[in-house]
This record gives sequence, C-alpha cells and structure tokens, in this order.
Amino acid sequence: MASFSSRMLVPAVVLVVASAGAAPALAQAKSGVNSVDACATPPQSRLETAIGKKLKALKLPPSTPASAGVSVCMWTTPDGRRTLSVSTYSPTAVRNTQSKTIDAYFESLKTQNASFSGRPRVIPGVVKRAVSFPAARGTGDTILVLRGDCTVVINATGFSPEDIVGIAKATGQ
Repeated sequence: MASFSSRMLVPAVVLVVASAGAAPALAQAKSGVNSVDACATPPQSRLETAIGKKLKALKLPPSTPASAGVSVCMWTTPDGRRTLSVSTYSPTAVRNTQSKTIDAYFESLKTQNASFSGRPRVIPGVVKRAVSFPAARGTGDTILVLRGDCTVVINATGFSPEDIVGIAKATGQ
C-alpha cells in the first residue's frame, strides 16, 4: 500500500482548493433569511439577452447588510460604464413595515420615487407591474417590478430607455 507524506498532501489539497475556485464568477450577493435571490431575479443570462451586452460580477461593499427577506446583487458591463444593482424584498422583509405586503410596498416605493423624479414610466409586458423613474440628472434609472414573490428595485446606470424596458421585462417574467 502506498504511503503519503504530509509534503505530498499539502500540494494536493492546494490544487483541489484552487481548482474549486476556477468556476465562473457569479455576481456577488448578500441575502438574508427568507429572501428571494437577487442574482436569479432575473438571471444574468436573461439580463444579458435583454440588453444585448455581457455582464460581469461586481463585488458588493462590505457594509451592505444581509437583512431578513432582502437580497442584493450587482453587475457591470466589462467596460464599467453601465451598472445594475438589484435588490429584492420578500414578504418577510415588508411584513413589519407600514406597507405589510409586497404589493403595498411596491406602491409606497412608487409614490416615494414619484416625489423625487416625477411621474413613472409604466412598462407593459410584465406579469404584474413595472415602472421606471429616470434620475433627476439623467445618469440612471430606478426600476420597480412587482412579482408574485417579491418587489424588485433595480438601480440602472448608463442604460438606454430601450434597455430599461428590457431589464424590467426580464425581471418581471
């Protein structure tokens, strides 16, 4: 029977660990308990199809909290000129708020954003509801999507109005 020395075992363990890290990187995320995964709402591939551009993971700041019912995920285009920050709020996240339900939470976010950005653009073609608000300085949009399982808030910077519609539709399927 062959025997292994500790000198042979350490490089083998390092090789296995290094190989495990070679998988494609997904967008960095933080998710609390009972949350809807923001990295899968919508999946990266569906977003890429909607905007016609590749996306890569963007690491979240360490200070991003992982709250119950909330999930956050971020992407950027390879040139860094366009970014997406996706946050999901499940029923667990809004249960103890004044809104109480994801439907009411969506409406409260819509009202709050309207006070800053004016009337929302309604985006047709989603299962429930979606609206977008252009930023006051024209640098980005806030997209709100009501799904059956959560309210989704997307901050999209550097995307065209057509891309914004595509992102909302990809999220609201």
